[in-house]
Amino acid sequence: MNIIKYRNWFFALSLTIIIPGIIALFAWHLKLGIDFEGGTLWEIKLADQKNPQAVKDLITKGGLEISQAAKTNQDTILLRLKATDESKIKEIKDKVGANFGKYEEIRLETVGPVISKELTRKAAIAVGLSILAIVTYITWAFRKVAKPASPIAFGVTTIIALIHDVIVVVGVFAVLGHFFGLEVDSLFITALLTVIGFSVHDTIVVFDRIRENLKKHSDFSFDQIVNHCTAFIRRPVDQGLRSCPFNRCHLRHLLFHFQRRPAPRRLA
Repeated sequence: MNIIKYRNWFFALSLTIIIPGIIALFAWHLKLGIDFEGGTLWEIKLADQKNPQAVKDLITKGGLEISQAAKTNQDTILLRLKATDESKIKEIKDKVGANFGKYEEIRLETVGPVISKELTRKAAIAVGLSILAIVTYITWAFRKVAKPASPIAFGVTTIIALIHDVIVVVGVFAVLGHFFGLEVDSLFITALLTVIGFSVHDTIVVFDRIRENLKKHSDFSFDQIVNHCTAFIRRPVDQGLRSCPFNRCHLRHLLFHFQRRPAPRRLA
């Protein structure tokens, strides 16, 4: 397939995906979970099995904020509360006990706003350092690439592809957060770093083939060489499929919080 010939169509397709995501990100932002904004994670097991929505409705009637209520595989109810004050948490406990009878408290975890800000700062630093390390590595690894390619161009192109993949994921979550209340937490950062890793891996596979063919086939044009190298994209696709067990971990996390599929990613 002559992919290079139709590159403008692929550019248009990418813009069609990322422009709405960028608009959604700036207009609505990401809906942050308790890991980033602070709050309380409360898991209980009621004597009588109740619908999580009934528990949520009871709590919100008193004017208390609750971001989510979901049933787990262990027949417990997991509540994500905005409240961190002990008096408000005690009020919620008393209300649940008075209306639903005896219950077993499985866990109660509170994340304060100070810890949340620190986690946000560290997450931003982790992503920034990852991108810087990637540019440095790509530039060094392809420092001897033949003309007309250049190691700096390879490094910049890798970052552009990486940013594209990240914007797709973040943009989809911004849309889902606005319309369906999907929140992002610390596992979202883990998934984002995974996307970055696969994006760079897939790009390096093609770049490495380009470097080899530039040495072997100097009589061919650069476009011909690049188009021939895209035939090897099956390798990163196979690699991505083999990683499905890892991706299912993030899928289960999303299904637990939202019961919807995660955003698909693009082959770099």
